[in-house]
Amino acid sequence: MLNLLRGRAKAEDVMAHLESVKNALETTEGDVNIDSIVRSIAVQSLLHIGSRSFSHFLNAIERYLPLLRNLASGSISTTGSSGLEGRMDIMNAVSDFWKNSRHMIVIVFDKLMQYQIVDPTDVVAWAFTRTGDKRLSTGQPNIGALEWEIIQGALNKANGRVVIARRKVATLRKEDDEKAALAKVSDGAAMEVDAE
Repeated sequence: MLNLLRGRAKAEDVMAHLESVKNALETTEGDVNIDSIVRSIAVQSLLHIGSRSFSHFLNAIERYLPLLRNLASGSISTTGSSGLEGRMDIMNAVSDFWKNSRHMIVIVFDKLMQYQIVDPTDVVAWAFTRTGDKRLSTGQPNIGALEWEIIQGALNKANGRVVIARRKVATLRKEDDEKAALAKVSDGAAMEVDAE
């Protein structure tokens, strides 16, 4: 997989390779989620290539954006599981790969949200499901500093999207009002000409 990605293969070629890996794994017996394993292999391979520097990371993400979006949708090629499961697998693979670098997990999650591979709601859900076994004596989840930082980043990203959407709506309303005013003026001018 790494050689394929290092060779700058097209996303379609990588998807075909992942399908062959999936088919090879399906011949083995066991109660294993093969799609999750294949997604983890693909994401961790991309992260490995991008681990040399931040620019390598961005290049790997941008080059294989169609691949990541396909994996996030829950599919390996044409069939697959739910999109939420795919996005959770991607975030779990990031967390596993960068388990010794909290800072990199936060950065990669931010980029995954920026490129709309995962949604801020997925990131918040991931942070809370990650705390599944860690409970306080009150029964509430014990959320650590990493999870709080990730939740904060997701909320900031979601709020930023709301601000951008509000600006777009305001711009569209302004344009619509201007068009309506022009139409009214044009109708008024036409009525004056007809009256003469």
